[in-house]
Amino acid sequence: MFLRSFRSPLVLAGAACALLACRERVPDSATPTLMRTPAPTGTPRISACGVGRGTGDGLEEHCPREQSHFLFEVNSGIDEVVRKHPELFDLGDVRGPGGFFVKNVDEYYRQVVLEVQAQGLCATVDGGGEIAVKKTNDFNDQYHIMVSDGHVRRGEVSYRATCYPAWF
Repeated sequence: MFLRSFRSPLVLAGAACALLACRERVPDSATPTLMRTPAPTGTPRISACGVGRGTGDGLEEHCPREQSHFLFEVNSGIDEVVRKHPELFDLGDVRGPGGFFVKNVDEYYRQVVLEVQAQGLCATVDGGGEIAVKKTNDFNDQYHIMVSDGHVRRGEVSYRATCYPAWF
């Protein structure tokens, strides 16, 4: 009976000592020093055009074939995609200058749009096999950047029309 009355306090005291002995002590020299995060250097490239959606409807009667406005930027965008993502193309299957066979059509269009946007223009895939490009909402150009057999289309023949006002 005497041993029993001391057992509970002894168990509690032993547990308390074990907890204190196992507690990790961190020396003051190991305390982390707060460091300020450096400010980013340079200005990041903005790919969104920021002019908002145009009010045009994109119908054929509002999109005559005139003269391209963004052909240089579209061709440059295609060049960059070929340079940065050769895996999207069969570089051994060529129709005309730079007319490589496109192995991944959706990614090709997506990457060309990103490259055109990186040049400060607005661009989107219109869903009809063309990309639309604009700088303002006054108008947009339409470019068909792939021929039906799956090869890259470049140059003036890729320009299709100019829509007034811009539809996207």
